[in-house]
Amino acid sequence: LTWSLGLAADIPGVSDRAGTDEGALVRSQLVSGSGVIPTTSTGRLFDAAAALLGVRHTVTYEAQAAMELEALARRCAHDHTAELLGLVDLHGLIERLITGLREQLPTACLARFFHVGLTRLLVQALNSVQAPPATIGLTGGVLANRLLAGGLTLGLTAAGYRVVSHQVVPANDGGLALGQALAGTLREG
Repeated sequence: LTWSLGLAADIPGVSDRAGTDEGALVRSQLVSGSGVIPTTSTGRLFDAAAALLGVRHTVTYEAQAAMELEALARRCAHDHTAELLGLVDLHGLIERLITGLREQLPTACLARFFHVGLTRLLVQALNSVQAPPATIGLTGGVLANRLLAGGLTLGLTAAGYRVVSHQVVPANDGGLALGQALAGTLREG
């Protein structure tokens, strides 16, 4: 993420890992473009933020980084609204996280800032659509992060959208698997 945003140099904590064999391999892949696939997944943003903040560098189950980042963010009492003034894109959000790391701000508050900032950017993106839909469905494994899910629901509702989310079927891969099983059954029948 930081590489794609042009923010890859001298990030506290990350720069230390860059000198390892693994760091050298990743850097060569980024430079060559080999073995690197762009993603639009919000879950990968949480993975990147968790790694950047030193919360989690590898995951062993779905939404692990997002949930751990949420637990950390809940330890910060600030809402960070004032700091969000002028935030217009993901580059600015990540740049402010890096600045916070350099200034040695509390990691919990940086995690909270990431949640609030990303929520605001997502709501702004939906509001910028020329003819936005009246109803927005929230789905995906990252919504195991209740701070994000709640923030999106509040922000979108305040912007005038009707928000729907999963009530019975899980929002993550469990729901995807159920849909695939249903599609397979309907195809055979």
